[in-house]
Amino acid sequence: MSRTIEANFLPSPVEEAKEKPRILIIDNNRDFTYSAKLALERTGRYSVWEENEPARTHQTAQRVLPDLIRPHSRENCPAREGVNVMRERR
Repeated sequence: MSRTIEANFLPSPVEEAKEKPRILIIDNNRDFTYSAKLALERTGRYSVWEENEPARTHQTAQRVLPDLIRPHSRENCPAREGVNVMRERR
């Protein structure tokens, strides 16, 4: 008995040219980051990462190399570290 299996291991040229912009969302509110990630990824236009631990924001940003960082916006929050990551990436 012989069986033929077809597989396409090479991405199409269109897919190679369409690298999605990378977004990093930094916030200590896991519900917010998860919701924002889902909403952005559902558009099909972005690759989204979330970080909820202030101590790991630098490592995550270095690994992901985001095109856009959405930092936590409250001044008195430890997750404010996201703003420092943005300053270093400039």
